[in-house]
Amino acid sequence: MNPGAGHILAALMTYKKGDIVLIRTPMCPAIFDIHVKLLNRVVVKPSKGNATDWAGYTGWECELTKESEAKELKKRWGIPYCFPKDIATFTYESDIIKIIRRSRHRSKKKQL
Repeated sequence: MNPGAGHILAALMTYKKGDIVLIRTPMCPAIFDIHVKLLNRVVVKPSKGNATDWAGYTGWECELTKESEAKELKKRWGIPYCFPKDIATFTYESDIIKIIRRSRHRSKKKQL
């Protein structure tokens, strides 16, 4: 699979608030993949600056779901997560590897 294929697949997938997904970190490939829950989608449109044009991006505010991963990130990589209160993070939509579990929104049907 070529490097650009992940971006094409990510564009075809649709994610919803509450989905549990597996993400990778773009900063260090040696860090293991992390399970997170998607909270709020963030879409930033491209904009023009004085000296530079800024590219837009799509991402998610999310939070870690596994205490063991938070402890390992703190121990091995010095990333200051403290489960369960300080687990907020952000990921670009292109860094989502796969959906682990879909959110289950109940349909609100009128009952007579």
